[in-house]
Amino acid sequence: MNYKIIILITDRAIMTDYSGVGLLGFGLCLPYRIVPKIVEYKVLALEVKSNSNYRALYAPYSLAKVEASLLAHGFSK
Repeated sequence: MNYKIIILITDRAIMTDYSGVGLLGFGLCLPYRIVPKIVEYKVLALEVKSNSNYRALYAPYSLAKVEASLLAHGFSK
């Protein structure tokens, strides 16, 4: 069988919902000397909820749009 496998991955900053406050996303663009790593990982980019196989339970809007585009162009899940 000849088929392609596409794995969609992203970093933690894209997966976060910024604790419900969209403006917090700008904090992830700042250097570590201004915003310490502990603040970035405990406030701005919370741990992504995942299943026992470490797959995220949901996709953020941007990654979901990429998935939708692939599905619209003939790829399957």
